[in-house]
Amino acid sequence: MIPFIPIFSYLSFNSFDTADLSSSIILEASSTTLARFMLILNTDLIFYFILMPKNMVIRGRPGSGKSTAISLAIEYLRKNGIKIAGMVTPEIRKGGIRVGFEAVDLLTGDRIILASAGYKGPSVGKYGVDIPLFNEFLTKLDSHLNEGDAIFIDEVGKMELMSNLFQKIVEKALDIDKPAVFTAPFYDLPFVSRMIARKDVEFIWINRGESDLVARRITERVLTWLRGEERFLM
Repeated sequence: MIPFIPIFSYLSFNSFDTADLSSSIILEASSTTLARFMLILNTDLIFYFILMPKNMVIRGRPGSGKSTAISLAIEYLRKNGIKIAGMVTPEIRKGGIRVGFEAVDLLTGDRIILASAGYKGPSVGKYGVDIPLFNEFLTKLDSHLNEGDAIFIDEVGKMELMSNLFQKIVEKALDIDKPAVFTAPFYDLPFVSRMIARKDVEFIWINRGESDLVARRITERVLTWLRGEERFLM
């Protein structure tokens, strides 16, 4: 793939004269040294980078591999030196039975019990959510969210959305100039629907057995946004 973004980083958009030549565009740049550069780039490539959404929302049914895809993508990106901020919410199991969920800060490793069976708090199904503890966790997470090169949040679900602070952090991640990746349940939630409706969000539906494929897609998108490349270490 042509390393499009790094080339452009040396040139000012204001210095270009563009002429559309069917399937390609000739871009001519002037400099104080009178040197002139001519780049012939495919229009599809140009519009890919201009219009490429920086955010991704991954949805799928339970067991489809959303969290696995996120974990693989984070692993691939860390191998490439990318610092990941955000959070994941892995299951807590005892004797093979799910009894709750943790919230884990991807940058610091801090973790709390987000929800557990029998907890006396606002609930989703049999799991009570410790919203005060979650908000305390989120306050710390929010304080260093900008330290990551990319942001991952798994997931934007009913439990997490009980916190207004969580909603604000998701909106912040969507708006800041960093690639952000989210997972969300297969069913409709108004907050998630508003996310997907944004022009800067790409929506991906994942099916069982597609975790590695989606992880690669996520990794390529994040690296392309950050570096203008699709090659990455496995």
